[in-house]
Formats: sequence, C-alpha cells, structure tokens
Amino acid sequence: MVPNSHIDDSHEDEYHFIMKCPLYTELRKTYIEPFTNHNTFLESFVHVMSSKVRSVITSVAASTYHGFNLHVNFIGIGRM
Repeated sequence: MVPNSHIDDSHEDEYHFIMKCPLYTELRKTYIEPFTNHNTFLESFVHVMSSKVRSVITSVAASTYHGFNLHVNFIGIGRM
C-alpha cells in the first residue's frame, strides 16, 4: 500500500482506488456506479471485483487505466 496523504489520510489500496478516493470521483460515476446498487461501498466493491460479466470487467479495467493516468499526472510522473 502506498500512503495517499496528498489527497486524504488513507492508503491507496484497491478498495480506496476503486471506491473512495476523491481524485477518481468522476471515473467512478462513469465506470463503476452503473454496476452498483448495493447498500455499502464494500458490497459494491466486492460485486464489481468478483463479477464475471464482461461489461463490468471492462468498466473496472477502463476505470483503472484512466485512474492510473490521472494519478501519475497528479503526482507529476510521466504518462502511460
């Protein structure tokens, strides 16, 4: 896990990256939220990360790809 103090006081693990980090709010709205209708972030995370549905897997992959590019641009490292 990488400390994520530049955004908030949590660590940037998979759960934080996909469900919580404010840097990725717009990506989450586009790629993750359409597949979540659960009561909690944790239930939604488990649902999308364990899905075998191609459209969910593709959306998680797209969110991760675009999120990584946002992250490296935010901290000042070169792009993919």
